[in-house]
Amino acid sequence: MALTGLTRTPYFPVLTALFPQDNNSVLLLSALLYWCSRFRNSSFNERTHIGQFAVHLNLSIEQIKHSLNEIKKLNIIDEKRELIETKKDPNDGNQNSNKIKENILLNINYKKLSELLKSHNIDLSAKVLKHSADDSFDFFATIGDYALPLEQKLIGCAKDKIFTDVAFTLAKLLVYIANFEDDFAFKALAPGWRMLIQPPATYQDIASRWLGEDDRAIDIEFSDGTFFLPDGDKYGAQEHLCLQRGKKEEPQILAAAFLLTAQESSQYQLRFISDLSPALLEKAINLVNRALTIKPKLLDIYYRELM
Repeated sequence: MALTGLTRTPYFPVLTALFPQDNNSVLLLSALLYWCSRFRNSSFNERTHIGQFAVHLNLSIEQIKHSLNEIKKLNIIDEKRELIETKKDPNDGNQNSNKIKENILLNINYKKLSELLKSHNIDLSAKVLKHSADDSFDFFATIGDYALPLEQKLIGCAKDKIFTDVAFTLAKLLVYIANFEDDFAFKALAPGWRMLIQPPATYQDIASRWLGEDDRAIDIEFSDGTFFLPDGDKYGAQEHLCLQRGKKEEPQILAAAFLLTAQESSQYQLRFISDLSPALLEKAINLVNRALTIKPKLLDIYYRELM
């Protein structure tokens, strides 16, 4: 059952361009955009969520279904179907009465929505739409590309021995830039980290701070942005994010190199995604290659998520 009370409903007036005479559909699309962008992989389940939306939006179930069909006609919704079996409690008698239910999972396709809005002379990038529910911008009247940070992240978990391998390989990358690219390190790393990696520090020295018995986590502070990656055996987080708001190239290149190195040394348990420009990404790949003789790959997930 949906909770009742004063509903704080997201409403994006720009979407009225798609439904100039249908406010219910604008309201529902606003709620869907907020819902899908709130968390990664937070799908709208037609079977279980239509009633919940009806309560919160003060509309009937029939009105929600009608508006949902109108939204689907815009071809901006990705749909996935899955079958689940609900098992009957053996204590209730007949055990052969298990039911098969179908979940229809809906997600906003941000690229298609962006293209549709552009056809109505509204220029909103897919990246901006993906931040619709980002509470970092609660004090902004509008959200535009100008306000968004550069995002670089890893998806997945590194556990136990693989996490240890990642830590040692990342430490080797830092030792390389400290010894052979010190001017780059000066511009790319926060002052404290520049001191930590200075010779005669070895990669074992650096990795040891990440491999404590009770605190296995990789942390680093760039001159713009920070990154934190815990051992997946202790923490189940699936997304590890580095946000960078400045304009300097060096910390962006090093962050990309750092995350690409983690991907390659994790046996692809970690997968790299980035907004970084192709030119700077190539510099990051070349840095990893010089330091470790590894040529990082851009996996399918990178191209799928590319905005």
